Amino acid sequence: MDETNLSDIKEFARSSTDLKKVSLLRDYDSNSPKGSPVPDPYYSDYNAYLEVFEMVDAACDGLIEFLKTKG
Repeated sequence: MDETNLSDIKEFARSSTDLKKVSLLRDYDSNSPKGSPVPDPYYSDYNAYLEVFEMVDAACDGLIEFLKTKG
C-alpha cells in the first residue's frame, strides 16, 4: 500500500509481464493521484484510522470495477 510494499512485491516478479500487474492500491481510486500511498495510521488517533479506512474502501471499489472489466 506504499512504496516499500510495492518494492517488496516487485521482487517476486518473474518477468516484465508480472511487473506490469503490480500497482499501489490507491491507483484504483479515480479521486487519488496515481502513486498515492496508503499512510500507516499506527501511533495516530481514531480519525487517522477512519481516513485510512475511507482511502482503502474507495480504492477497493475501484479495484472491483477494474476486475469486472478483466472478466
